[in-house]
Amino acid sequence: SLGPVHARVLVHGQQVSTTLWAERAATAELFHRRLEDLRAGFQRAGMLVGRVTCTAGAPAPTPGPNPPLVDTRA
Repeated sequence: SLGPVHARVLVHGQQVSTTLWAERAATAELFHRRLEDLRAGFQRAGMLVGRVTCTAGAPAPTPGPNPPLVDTRA
């Protein structure tokens, strides 16, 4: 019922940044209201937290011929 959701998680050393895209506006709003919970979870796990964002829509295609190191669907 949430529709398609995309996530990009970047980890650099002990810092984690996350961008979420929800293709349904209502889902993006729901996620946006819970971003602080995600940030707190990263902090409890001992991570330094960079950017944590959510937007409506889909991410732009990744440029370049090389596929990402990890590409999963859930």
